[in-house]
Formats: sequence, structure tokens, C-alpha cells
Amino acid sequence: MEDSLKEELEEVDCQLVCLEQELETLLQRQQELQDRRQLLQTQLESIKNVQHQEERSKLEATDWEHGIFPWSEEARAILNSFFKLDAFRSLQLSCINATLSKKDVILIMPTGGGKSLCYQLPAVFGNGITLVISPLVSLMEDQLLAVQNLGIESSTLNANSSREEVNRVHGAMTDKRTVLKLLYVTPEKISKSKRFMSKLEKCYENEKLSRIVIDEVHCTSQWGHDFRPDYKILGILKRQFPEAPILGLTATATAKVLADCKEILSLEQCLIFRASYNRSNLFYEVRSKPAFHKAQTEELAQLIRMRFPKQSGRYKFR
Repeated sequence: MEDSLKEELEEVDCQLVCLEQELETLLQRQQELQDRRQLLQTQLESIKNVQHQEERSKLEATDWEHGIFPWSEEARAILNSFFKLDAFRSLQLSCINATLSKKDVILIMPTGGGKSLCYQLPAVFGNGITLVISPLVSLMEDQLLAVQNLGIESSTLNANSSREEVNRVHGAMTDKRTVLKLLYVTPEKISKSKRFMSKLEKCYENEKLSRIVIDEVHCTSQWGHDFRPDYKILGILKRQFPEAPILGLTATATAKVLADCKEILSLEQCLIFRASYNRSNLFYEVRSKPAFHKAQTEELAQLIRMRFPKQSGRYKFR
């Protein structure tokens, strides 16, 4: 009995030694594979960075303002026929050409510079839907009225929309023959309405989601002066609809806010167009202030009647 146990013990010891050797070999192989994996990841990241840099260089080398594109003639015709304008303002054509080329863009342009045209005109092309995400219902309704007066098929969905209107718009979003061009919604519609997102996914699957416009894009960043928590959910859009170009619009954005927006929205490789804040049609004039209120009012009224009968602006005595 004792001899049998000793023999079994020796066999177990032998097997343990073999296992330790095998484990040492496996651990060594594991380390080799981990080192190789890290090297491959580094090489792939390096190749990816080079590709991104080449793509960035190509994008920056493209003459978005004066280049000839397949839609160039039609864009100018639409500018004249739909919008009754003779020429594009600074950076409008660059932005339009970029978004029609399916590039992601952030446009920084002062109020009154013509940001809306940069997505309204492209919306007229083709038969898809341009989704516009805006923070204010009143702003959406004003823009909706303006584009409807231009004859562009458009709608809005917000808390005030009737059930019939919601059903009509949802039907248009999933219809392969839809004539809807512009759809205005608030960011809360993206973050809180599963039904709407389901319809939007169907619209994308039908290749009818032409682009996504994020108005007041600075609201995405917590460093922005108008930060809106529901704007942060918009980061899912690029992941969920990768082939739909995104156009972000804002009148103001610091470098920190811009970098934050790009990261949140997954737009690291997007084009940045920044318009000048110089407004050649605006000027300042300082005048002495009359002593009495009645004289101030009379001088102001005379100034408007004589020099600015058909203009708007702001006048303040100092």
C-alpha cells in the first residue's frame, strides 16, 4: 500500500513539473502575442493617422468656393428661382458645395450672415429629407413659414404638433416617394422619442436622409454659453447614420467650444468654415447728447427721416 502511494506521488510530482514547464511556455507565448498585438495596433493607428492627414490635406486643397461641381449650374439657378437672390454671400457656396459632397462641416458665421441658406438650398436637390435640429420652437416656426412661402415642402415636429400632423410627417419620413425636403425638430425629439428615431432609421435605410443640420451647435458643449443637456445625445447621430453628412451652424464658438463639439459629435475630420465678423454694411457714429429728452427724441426722429428712411439699425445717444 505504501509503495503504491509513493509511486502515485512521484507521478503527480512529475506531472506538476511538466505543467509548470508548459505554463512557463504558455506565459512566454502570451507575452509574445501581447507585444505583437501592441505593435500591430500601433502600426494600424499610424496608417490611420496618415490616411486622415491625407484626407484632411485633400479636403483643404479643394476649392470649395470656386471649384466646378456637378450641381454648380443648378445651385445658381435655384438661388435665383427659389430664393430670388443674385449672388452668394461669403462662404455660403463653399458650405453648400461641401455638404452636397457629403462632407461633415461646421460653419461659424455671425447672425445675419446667411447660415440658413447653406442647408435650405441643398435641401432642394434630390428627393431626400434634410433634418434640422434647432433649440427653439419659435425659431423653427419662423424658418418653417419662410421656406414654405418659398415653395419648399417642409414640416416641423414639436410638443405643439397635433396627432394628425405627427402621423403625416412620420408617414412622409418612411415613404420612398416622399416630397418632404425639410424637417425641423428640437433635440428633445432625438433624445426622448423612440418612435421618431425609429422612423428616422427607416428614412435612413431608404436612403432618404440627405443630411443632418444642427443649428446653434455650440449648445452641444458644456463650455458653450447656451449649453443644453439634450444636445449631448446628438453624439449618437454620426454613429447611427454614418453616411448622412452633418452640418453644424453657430454664430459664435471659441476654440475650446469648437473642439468639444467636434469630439461630442464625432466630427474630428470635419471641415471648418469661419466667416469674418466684419460687417461692411454696419458703422458706428458718436454724437453729442442734447440736454433735454424732447430734443433727443426730435433729433433721433429727424436723423431717421432724413438719412435712413428705408433702413433698420440701432441708435443710442452717449
